Amino acid sequence: MKSALEPSVPLLCVRDLCAEFGDFALQDIALEVWANERVGIVGESGSGKSLLAKLLMGLVQGNERGEIRFQGIEQNLATIPINSPLWRTIRAQKIAYIPQSPKLSLNPLHTIGKQLAEMCALHLPHTPKAKYQTLIDQALESVGLESTLKHRLPHTLSGGQAQRVCIAMMSLARPRLLICDEPTTALDAHIQSQILALLDSFTEMAIVFITHDLGLIGRFAGRVYVMQGGKICDHLNIMDSACGLESWISSPRLCDRRPSLISARGLKSHDSSSTILESKSDLGDCALSSHFADLANFGTTADSCSAPKFAKNYESPTAIPRILEEESRASCSSLRALREQSVAIHKSTQVDSSAKMDCHATASAVSRNDDENTQNMFSQNTAGGRIFDEKVGLCSGEQGDKTCGLSPQRDTNSPLFRKKPTPKPNQAQFSSQAKTTHPYTRKLLAAITLPKKVDSSAGEVCLDLRDFAVYYTTKGFFTRRKTLAIQGVNLRLRAGDSIGIIGASGSGKSSLALGILGLEGHSGELCLPNAAQEPLIYTSTKRDKAFVSMVQIVFQDPLLALNPRMCVLEILQEALQARESYKAKKAKALTPKAIELLEQVGLSSSFLYRYSHTLSGGEAQRVCIARALASGARILLLDEPTSALDKSTQKDIITLLIGLQCALGLSYIVISHDLNVIEAMCAEVIVLDSGQVVEQGAVAQVFSAPIHPCTRALLQARI
Repeated sequence: MKSALEPSVPLLCVRDLCAEFGDFALQDIALEVWANERVGIVGESGSGKSLLAKLLMGLVQGNERGEIRFQGIEQNLATIPINSPLWRTIRAQKIAYIPQSPKLSLNPLHTIGKQLAEMCALHLPHTPKAKYQTLIDQALESVGLESTLKHRLPHTLSGGQAQRVCIAMMSLARPRLLICDEPTTALDAHIQSQILALLDSFTEMAIVFITHDLGLIGRFAGRVYVMQGGKICDHLNIMDSACGLESWISSPRLCDRRPSLISARGLKSHDSSSTILESKSDLGDCALSSHFADLANFGTTADSCSAPKFAKNYESPTAIPRILEEESRASCSSLRALREQSVAIHKSTQVDSSAKMDCHATASAVSRNDDENTQNMFSQNTAGGRIFDEKVGLCSGEQGDKTCGLSPQRDTNSPLFRKKPTPKPNQAQFSSQAKTTHPYTRKLLAAITLPKKVDSSAGEVCLDLRDFAVYYTTKGFFTRRKTLAIQGVNLRLRAGDSIGIIGASGSGKSSLALGILGLEGHSGELCLPNAAQEPLIYTSTKRDKAFVSMVQIVFQDPLLALNPRMCVLEILQEALQARESYKAKKAKALTPKAIELLEQVGLSSSFLYRYSHTLSGGEAQRVCIARALASGARILLLDEPTSALDKSTQKDIITLLIGLQCALGLSYIVISHDLNVIEAMCAEVIVLDSGQVVEQGAVAQVFSAPIHPCTRALLQARI
């Protein structure tokens, strides 16, 4: 008789699933998710990831063929209409869904508490209304939020807070399977790490994590399905060296985290990996980059007395301490030996493919009560309102070391460190697929490594900020209030050079860009040196035509930055006519110049008459760059230019920007939460925290030997 912790069939089983949605179709989808397992689905934009997630939730219908089997349900879900009462009992209670844009998913007219109460009323019908507030408070505390947040409206929340609210809303229904659709997209690395640790703390729940970032999923999932064009083209085991990911797994940026995260979860994609997972080996010094080597000793009990002198005053609640893996001194050769030993064990324990269990025939015989399968998640995750962050080693309800905000000891009783039952994927099928990696997967892996600009001699100073500060003005009945957003910025940008601006969400990065453009009030001095004329000095928000033609911005979301009523040609013509040299020309005469601009950004003339809604994210961003160049700008403010794009498109855009910089001598101020982008494009970096410049210097120096705790936290959250 099989234990309840080791079911004989997967929690979710999809076989030969096909669905048509106009010109797009999902074809021959086959996947399995076992109880408490972490599975990733990776692919570029338009590959069908989100469509598959909505199909599994019964949110869309497209003439499905094939099978969708969920443990304990006899019917084939692929044949059930989406308006069937059965789907209403499955959604949220058995399968929950976390969308990509949390703020768009929350009702802007209702408070957070009211929306959580609606979830209680829908999915906890036997719970007295008097207990709703207690459950809501517990749900918010379980995701690291204060209970007072229930009185706020969604637009007052940050991106990370809104995502946590969606997770809390999901936790009220206690589902057995959670589908996360790009839950960390457009969030800074700081918040990404917290969301990953929070999701992983739900130990009694299987999670399907959908993303376009193969590097991100490598920190979370044990198995990964790769999608392309509506098909699953590859199936990988993150820790299996036979799948051809040796160079990626041994990357210092990824694998120094993966052993601790996977071993802490106790998740095994197949039995033969127990050698690696149960051992205490991690990466050695040779696998750690220099800044991670410094971080490895930061925050220990012995070092807390020698913390930097400013650390005592640094009490940011989002500061992420060092990686709490004291065994991370094992050598790289030891890890490779363990991998080889794991592969040998795996080959010796492979089962015959003919003995493969038919999950369809037995799924209907499995009937399990949700209350017996799913324990109370609050009792495991709340623990007095504390959420344990595996990377942080600090619970949100604890103070840790008062000196530097760190906790020197690991909470081994945390749900993240509890052993979970071993899922049992189909070894025969998986092993045959893992031995060869699909070319598309290779493309995604190659996109993790970004191109780097070759250092070259910079030119004259083209932008000079002296004691620059930005403030917001709030109008009252009789007075105006000034709220300081950022202060004390001093930078010198040279022709052909790039300066990076990094910091956590709300640190003032975008406010600095708005202040430079004169869209928000500022003090201090902004100077544009001009060799031919007197330097242009701006001390107020007024900007003349000389400044506008010199400085332009490229926004984070390209599709929102383009006028949906204008085609690409009209957008470029409008930008060209703002220049004095093209002002007298008619629109038709500007077409050759528009074609030239498109060719500069890698687009053909066929894009001239297309509208923004017909463009992909990468194509729209190229049009935005062409529009900025149309004004003759020599300085571009790049405000998160790649955060809304998938990794392969991100790499293409960065390659384009570096090429344009070398060819045209452009200068960039790059605002990003992705330190990999900053390292690829910039020679100098400025670190912001709460509107203050806390660290500034060469990228190589700051990243290799960070001084301020905020910089250490950003580097430690680096993906």
